[in-house]
Amino acid sequence: MNNGITILTTFDGQMLMVEPVINPALDRRAFRRVGNAYEWAHLSDVEANGARARFYGWASKELPESMTCA
Repeated sequence: MNNGITILTTFDGQMLMVEPVINPALDRRAFRRVGNAYEWAHLSDVEANGARARFYGWASKELPESMTCA
């Protein structure tokens, strides 16, 4: 089953999960696991800046609905 989630490995070895396209007008998010939680960054920021991308904390220990399969 393909749920549209892709895995991206950055040049410095970070593994990121990229959410599927939900709305083509919006930038997708890339999530990384940090301990028992997740952080996310805009995919365009990761593509442009790699390891220097700005990551934001995620309040939940679970990924958002866009990152889960039905």
